[in-house]
Amino acid sequence: MSVATMGQSTISSIPGPGLHVCSGNHKKRLLIGEGNFSFALALINKHDTKVGHSSEQSLAHSIIATELIDKIHCSDCDSDCDSDCDDMLEKFSDLGVSNIKSNEPKQPNSCNKCITTVKRIDELKKRGVIVKLGIDGTKIHEIEEFENVKFKRIHWNCPHDKSRFQDQTLPPLIQKFFRSCAKVQDPDDRVHITLAQPPRKVNFYQGYVYDITKAASVAGYVILKKRKFDKERYPEYEHVITGTNKTATVTEEGVREFVFKKVTKEVFAEAKKIVKKQNGKMTVKLVAEKLIENSEKQCKVVSEVFCKSSRNYFSCSTDDDSSDYDDSSD
Repeated sequence: MSVATMGQSTISSIPGPGLHVCSGNHKKRLLIGEGNFSFALALINKHDTKVGHSSEQSLAHSIIATELIDKIHCSDCDSDCDSDCDDMLEKFSDLGVSNIKSNEPKQPNSCNKCITTVKRIDELKKRGVIVKLGIDGTKIHEIEEFENVKFKRIHWNCPHDKSRFQDQTLPPLIQKFFRSCAKVQDPDDRVHITLAQPPRKVNFYQGYVYDITKAASVAGYVILKKRKFDKERYPEYEHVITGTNKTATVTEEGVREFVFKKVTKEVFAEAKKIVKKQNGKMTVKLVAEKLIENSEKQCKVVSEVFCKSSRNYFSCSTDDDSSDYDDSSD
């Protein structure tokens, strides 16, 4: 299925008692850094179950799910493979999955969890999802297949580059992600980014580890809400570190989803103009504070010094909120 001609379901359903109402005309979504692709499946299952969609009406038809690595293979492969591997070689050879009985001596064997990931991808494809490997979330705008495609929603859960927080390579990566998003989204389109928020270190992670305020503000995005992201909300989601089957311990301590909206060029330019006129200089905090006037919820920008560096973070009234499919704008 071609990306440029990806269809969207336009069939609406009549929900039964207790179900939410959904038009079936879903917004085009791009999922970045899917890893084991459990989030894509969890998102679809939650939505379709909640609104009573059939397979023809599924949210799946509006989703492109991607991963940075170009084949499904992790550090556990070669050491943990059982008989389930046998049937995978031919069916999923395009995903880099190999068979334990292969006669090719240098061909790696896929572990059980990678086999599970491949089966998950197969299910996603059958349900209508477009799956692509080797996609860099900081270069979305450069991908030829996405040329002239606009994404209403872009999701990235727990971005990381395997660095130490002291290296400070993660903030620039997230900034590049937002700048790339800005080139494939229109005003009012949204970015959903999920970040580790361990108790007692919430502000440090926002401000220093991710520097999310700067990443969003310099790209022309305003925060709309910050809400829970956990097993209660997405029971099937399993976070894994890219290229492994391991979960980052910090993500088990607490995670929040930040939802941002792209503002118009005029609003962005006016915010910078007002800030410069009032203060004589441009700062991330001042621009963020000006943009936040366009937020739907009660949010504010707070400054704090971390590791001898002044950083900013968002304080919102929605920290304990969960997703709400009554809100059609999601």
